[in-house]
Amino acid sequence: MDEREKNDILRRIDAWRVASKVLDEERGARLRSMTDDECRSIIADIFSLPLPPRRERQSGLVEQQRLFRKLR
Repeated sequence: MDEREKNDILRRIDAWRVASKVLDEERGARLRSMTDDECRSIIADIFSLPLPPRRERQSGLVEQQRLFRKLR
């Protein structure tokens, strides 16, 4: 990485450091300005979203152990 690329990265880091403070303040102000009814409505919208289908989380270990016990 040459010096120019390094300086570009450092400038971006500094820009996001400044921007993140401003964005956090704006987000906090928006949240504080919300009424209770607006909060309830948003929460109801979040919980009414469809759930993604459940995925099977089988690693095969249980099946492998069952087969080893059977072969014993």
